Amino acid sequence: MDMSEEAPEASEHIEVVFHVFSHGRDIWTEHFACALAYYQRWKKRYRCARLYIEVYTDRTNDVVIHEDCLLAVGEFPS
Repeated sequence: MDMSEEAPEASEHIEVVFHVFSHGRDIWTEHFACALAYYQRWKKRYRCARLYIEVYTDRTNDVVIHEDCLLAVGEFPS
């Protein structure tokens, strides 16, 4: 993950969150193991799931400095 051009100042708070979603379902967690468990469950049950990593400087105001899809299966959820 190269964020050198977008690197926040040292005083900024960085929050890493994992976002798992499927059709009409979303969870956000700071724990990768929990996110992976939801992803695997929804992959099996709905055959459609996405697991993203999101890096925030201000999660309350939805200020994302980086996001990336780590795992995906099936069509993009609606």
